[in-house]
Amino acid sequence: MNRFPSDETLWTAEQRAVAETFRKGPRGAIRGPFLPLLSSPALADRVGAVGAHLRYASVLPDDVRELATLVTAAHWRSAYEWQAHHPLALKAGVPADLLDALWSGAAIADAPAPLALTLEIAGAVHAGGAIGDALFERGRAAFGEAGLIELVVLCGYYTLLAMVLNIAEPAT
Repeated sequence: MNRFPSDETLWTAEQRAVAETFRKGPRGAIRGPFLPLLSSPALADRVGAVGAHLRYASVLPDDVRELATLVTAAHWRSAYEWQAHHPLALKAGVPADLLDALWSGAAIADAPAPLALTLEIAGAVHAGGAIGDALFERGRAAFGEAGLIELVVLCGYYTLLAMVLNIAEPAT
């Protein structure tokens, strides 16, 4: 069930304009969490801009970015985000067995260094909303200040999308 119908014939001019921005941008379409967000066109536009930066202009390497996205999807049990980003993570070089363990909640051992640190930071963010000084310093050393803050914001951003998706119940 999709609680937010996507019948374009019912959209306002503002909704159509925002949808067109998505279609002309790097996503090439408006779908997933952005359809329910379109209920508030200005919000959809702003959330989309943050996401476009995180996904298409981030300083983080693709494997780190996609793994953090999937840590968030697994944490919030967002099947839609998981299905959307799982192939991107594999393409970026995240090992399939690591992803399988992540979704199932199994222990993850022997992840490569940048991915292990990503799991640790994203896991801490989701466990308590913060990271300690030592982990902060390790994250800054590995990803730089911009990369570390983008990693934390990415967890928050995909949390926002997971919550929207979890209440919207789109078809997966």
